[in-house]
Amino acid sequence: MSRALKIGYSAAIEAIQRAGPATIEAILIGTGKGCMADTELFLHSIREYHETALNATHFIHSTYNQLNGMIALNKK
Repeated sequence: MSRALKIGYSAAIEAIQRAGPATIEAILIGTGKGCMADTELFLHSIREYHETALNATHFIHSTYNQLNGMIALNKK
């Protein structure tokens, strides 16, 4: 796990604990331009292949998506 993921995960878990026992209905994470390269490659493939036969690897491996998944798995 990268340093950025560790920091994001720790901050998210602490924020959830501070918020109280409410049920989590959604996980939204906003980023600056930390994942622009992966996003650009994914969008380029959408345009190039006309939304067919897409390779979602760039999206799946992006930092914010990994963080969303880790939080979701932790909180079920």
